[in-house]
Amino acid sequence: ALIVDDADLAHANLEGAIMARRPEESGIDVRETLDAHGSWVDSGGKRGRRADLAKLDLSGSRFGSANLAAARLGCVVMREADLSGAMLAMADLSLSDLRKSDFARADLRGANLDRATFTGARLAGAQFGPMPIHGSKTEVWSSSLIGARFDQADLSDADFSSARLRNASFRGADLTRARF
Repeated sequence: ALIVDDADLAHANLEGAIMARRPEESGIDVRETLDAHGSWVDSGGKRGRRADLAKLDLSGSRFGSANLAAARLGCVVMREADLSGAMLAMADLSLSDLRKSDFARADLRGANLDRATFTGARLAGAQFGPMPIHGSKTEVWSSSLIGARFDQADLSDADFSSARLRNASFRGADLTRARF
C-alpha cells in the first residue's frame, strides 16, 4: 500500500492502481448503504445487504456509534473521520488510510486491519481483542493487525488481547494502560 498526499499524478501511469474515489463518483449513497447494512446485521443476513464501502474516500465522515460490523472497508480512505464508539467487529479495514481518525471506544474485535495506517489516530479504549465465534464456547476470531501502523496514535486503555501484531509499528504511540 502506498499513501500519496498532494502529488501531481496527471502524467503518472496508474494502470492497476487502486485509487479511492468519493462515493458520489461511484454512485454510492452512504446513508442508504448504512441503513441496508443495519438491516443485514439485525436480521442475521436475511434482510438488507452487507455494506461494501471498499476503495472509497470517506475522509471527514461522521460514523460515531455506527454499526459497521462485518462491513467491507478494505482500501478505504477515512482520514480525520469520526468512528468513536462504532461497532466494527469482524470488519475488513485492511490497507486502509485511517490517519488522524477518531476510533475512541470503537469495537474492532476480530477485524482485519492488516497494513492499515492509523498514524496520529485516537484509539483510546478501542477493543482489538478476540471475537467469540457464535455457537462455540471456546473458539474465537482474533483481530489481525499485521503490518499496521499506529505511529503517534493514542492507544491508551486499548485492548490488544490475542491480536496478531507481527510487524505492527507503535513509534511514539501512547500505550498507557494498553493491554497486550
